[in-house]
Amino acid sequence: MGREMYPALSGGLRALRSLDLIANNLANVNTTGFKADRARFRLEAAEGVAPNAAAMSLGEGFVTSLGESTDYSQGLLQETTNPTDLALRGER
Repeated sequence: MGREMYPALSGGLRALRSLDLIANNLANVNTTGFKADRARFRLEAAEGVAPNAAAMSLGEGFVTSLGESTDYSQGLLQETTNPTDLALRGER
């Protein structure tokens, strides 16, 4: 197998994981209290290749995952008629 297949494979896996997270975020968009997830990636140069944009655009770079993070920013507050509902606002 040639080395040129691995950059495409790593990009495909990145796209697949991103689509999984987007699908989950869309499926739960109306779920009360849901916090969206974000995938984080980094482009790295292949072994023996200088890390510059020109080399990586020629397929000499690999996408590596930095993990996922959850967006904990304040959501919209919505008034309800239920006397037992409450909402928290602020840092913690």
